[in-house]
Amino acid sequence: MAKIYLDTNVYDAAIQRLEYVFQNFDSVCFSFSGGKDSSVLLQLGHQVAQRLNKRFSVLYIDLEAMFEQTTKHVAEVKELVKDCCDDFFWSCLPLVEDNSVSALQPEFITWDETAKDKWVRQQPPHAITIENNPFDFYDGLMDFDEFIYRFSKWFHKRRGGGNMATMVGIRTDESLRRFCAITSPGKPKFKDKKWTTEYLPGIYNVYPIYDWAVADIWAAVSKFNLPYNYVYELMYKNGVLPSQQRICQPFGLAQKAGLDQYRVIEPETWGRMLDRVSGVNFGAIYCRTSLLGSISSMKPKHMTWQQYAVYLLESLGIYEPKIMARYYKKIKYYMKWCEKNMSVNYGQMWDDVEDRSQPSWREVARAIEKNDFFMVSLSFGADKAGDELLKELRIKHKLVGEGHVPPMLVRALKKQEAGKEAGK
Repeated sequence: MAKIYLDTNVYDAAIQRLEYVFQNFDSVCFSFSGGKDSSVLLQLGHQVAQRLNKRFSVLYIDLEAMFEQTTKHVAEVKELVKDCCDDFFWSCLPLVEDNSVSALQPEFITWDETAKDKWVRQQPPHAITIENNPFDFYDGLMDFDEFIYRFSKWFHKRRGGGNMATMVGIRTDESLRRFCAITSPGKPKFKDKKWTTEYLPGIYNVYPIYDWAVADIWAAVSKFNLPYNYVYELMYKNGVLPSQQRICQPFGLAQKAGLDQYRVIEPETWGRMLDRVSGVNFGAIYCRTSLLGSISSMKPKHMTWQQYAVYLLESLGIYEPKIMARYYKKIKYYMKWCEKNMSVNYGQMWDDVEDRSQPSWREVARAIEKNDFFMVSLSFGADKAGDELLKELRIKHKLVGEGHVPPMLVRALKKQEAGKEAGK
């Protein structure tokens, strides 16, 4: 696949796509994060909707540990688009997020009711919370992806079915993976429009600005005087290049590299994060060092990568043997997979190779360094056994709130135990 340049510019192309969406879909919902891409997309969509006399909805998932500037911008845009917006779903429901800055607490529960006095921010008065939750699909123990999946089905049904467009402000120049995913010729699309992807029957993800560059985003903000999240300007003043600026949950495997920005840009927010999330200060200090393996590794020279991986595993085992056992099981499965699919004899994996797509002990050690609990860097995904272990550790180490177990977790565990008893 290669890029094909057209005679039109990216702004005109985006406007044409937005017009097409409003004229051909029965319902439209913008996925909004408060970041520059989704903000520009929503504001351009609002302008088109005004001109065509169309309506839309917005979903914003508030992850609690966010910049105050992001909250201000979201509120600003909410007010701006209200004349065309049927529903602005500002969700402050508890969600399970990755926390790769802590080996013993590999997850962070946003808006955890048992840690209410330690919340990084207070919930806005108009937000969707546990008390006023309209989502009948929400069970209290969801991760971000599961919430999006169930919300899409819920919203589609709420609007009477038909064709639903979820407007997503992502750009392919940010990663090759995004480029390949959006431009894949074999994916299911809406009426052969390459900038759409069928997510569920009747539900399509739509990418109107997929071909924009970061310079195009800021050119649109400047030329059309669009409101923007001021935190980007603060990042720029702090030396972060525009292409490296991100607004997202700050504790994830890749996102933790930007943790130190909170300390400099919003000291008060940073102070509350220190008291709220395990490992935050450690992550901010060491996320770019060998201790968390994000940028480089300072493996002792006298060790092979295999020896280093074993050393890391044994170090984990001192604090929590069950986490060590989980990593061991995943590595064993990885080696068996390599034997079956890549002709690498079991137990004889290379120590290091130049081609990073090839299996090696280096990649295994780096995954452990990063606190990659689900071994995503070795192409694993989230699994039920991992989720159950996290629940168990949450209780054992009293890793939520003030040490109390959330009622939703107790209910989930009792449900699991009942299911096991019924299956005997």
